Amino acid sequence: MSTLAIALLSSIVARDIEWQTSLEACLARAPAESKVVFLAVNMDGEPANERMAEGVYRDKTIVRLSERTLNAVASASPHPDWERPCPRFRGIACADHRLVDMQARERILEADGAGRVVAPQHVFLAPDGSVIFSVPYEITALELEWCLAKAILTVDPDAGLEPFCTPGSRSLPSAARSASSEAATPSCSSATAASERTAAFELPS
Repeated sequence: MSTLAIALLSSIVARDIEWQTSLEACLARAPAESKVVFLAVNMDGEPANERMAEGVYRDKTIVRLSERTLNAVASASPHPDWERPCPRFRGIACADHRLVDMQARERILEADGAGRVVAPQHVFLAPDGSVIFSVPYEITALELEWCLAKAILTVDPDAGLEPFCTPGSRSLPSAARSASSEAATPSCSSATAASERTAAFELPS
């Protein structure tokens, strides 16, 4: 295959967020790198989660913004071979996203009485591990752009991402909760979800 053909092929292959293999590793690196930790909670077999995994997380602007954050995806969904590369979240093994799921449940996510957490859900953490804000339920690529940019600007006001947060163009999703409210909880009653958003509850592994 020619160099030109390889370059053209590379340009059309969807890039993915660079998922890390451990939430603990992200939290350990974040202070030294002064980076936001972006935690995505996902599960298999539910339409909203499928749209996030297959569409939103591969949006080119989302991928570009995620280069400024440390990213971990939590999913307890079992896959046939845990040690092999994950077909859903490229770049990590299935064992990795299950490990992140366990770590997130221990440190950040609050489950209901049956041990379930909302999926999809997105949590944005400061370098010290504190929650900046969390957004349960499905969100669009534009909304996730806003969230990533807002979280990054909270940590680094000089990041130059103000256009993503211009009033009237993008705004915080209505289901979002700041650190001053009950962050990262599965309670639907504490958030106002848009009618087009859906969510599922994922059982612990």
